[in-house]
Amino acid sequence: EATQELKAGKFLHLHHRRYPRLLFERLEKMGFEHDTRSGPDDSCKVFIWRGDDNEARQRALESASEYQVWSE
Repeated sequence: EATQELKAGKFLHLHHRRYPRLLFERLEKMGFEHDTRSGPDDSCKVFIWRGDDNEARQRALESASEYQVWSE
């Protein structure tokens, strides 16, 4: 998985066609955190980083800030 290859200070940016509920539970069990934002046409933008990586968290949230917070 791409999450296992994340280096310090790095995050993943995933564009998904819908809200990936099952992914979030799995990520949390593996020690990852995430932020979900609204994308075009009811899609999602998901930002993922290691839970203990504050630098990656800051970068991910900065990148995510250009999108609206996801709401159902």
